[in-house]
Amino acid sequence: NRGRGVFGGGESPSADNVMEYLNIQSGGRAVDFGDTSITTPSSPAVSSSTRGVFKLWNTPANLNTLEYITIATTGNSTNFGDVINGIEQQGTASNATRGLFAGGLYPGSQAHNPVEYITIATAGNASDFGDLSGTVAGLDGTADTTRAVFAGGIGPGSPWPALNTIEYFTIATTGNATDFGDLNYSARNPGSTGDSTRGVWMGGTTPSLTNTIDYVTIQTTGNATDFGDLVTASADIGATSNSIRGIMGAGGTPSRVSTIEQIIIQTTGNASDFGDLTREVSQLGACSDSHGGIS
Repeated sequence: NRGRGVFGGGESPSADNVMEYLNIQSGGRAVDFGDTSITTPSSPAVSSSTRGVFKLWNTPANLNTLEYITIATTGNSTNFGDVINGIEQQGTASNATRGLFAGGLYPGSQAHNPVEYITIATAGNASDFGDLSGTVAGLDGTADTTRAVFAGGIGPGSPWPALNTIEYFTIATTGNATDFGDLNYSARNPGSTGDSTRGVWMGGTTPSLTNTIDYVTIQTTGNATDFGDLVTASADIGATSNSIRGIMGAGGTPSRVSTIEQIIIQTTGNASDFGDLTREVSQLGACSDSHGGIS
């Protein structure tokens, strides 16, 4: 695999349509990739080894658009189809075949528990997959080749509490979530990435910003283990990997930043500087051609 990571969308400070890419194995500054068709303040993404799919939204009337890119090329994104539910703050995870979109927030602040899926190689609308165990928004996910794992977010209540729940799905089937365990911290809008055995979550709002990094072994169940710390406490992070190195792009600190941090997934320890995006941005989506869900 090429080891290319692509970041897209986000707020910088208003919604934009910029996509940029970099080579995960080498570090450095990101380069322009192309544009999405609409500006989007949030763009959760899934990917196979050849194609990345971004979920775009920018108004209450336009919340369910899916667009795709061919990761090895550059250029503007192309229409893929629609998700069923027009919502924001969804968590995503994918293997080489399927991409899952989980939970989220309806306009008017109503949280959501259904999970939808797409077949990444085939353009078309999303289909129902199953449900999370409760209504959750602001969660994030990662996957190996068979299992998708989601963690964090906010649940119902007043004020909505940050969650430490971890749940998983078997990607090749459909059905409801199964309990996995708990993170060591509760956080809304953490970032996540992983390799073929480990899932890693970092940062988020607890309600204050945190620099915590936790990990799990995806094919087991149980509580997360401390990995280390981010350089800077942040939330709304876009993260992906090349199955060796995880990269975490930008986010809110609380001001938006352009910095990218890195970890080596099979070690533990604190994150270090990787490079920079071309802009200061938060809530961007991220995908790659060689993350842990791709064998």
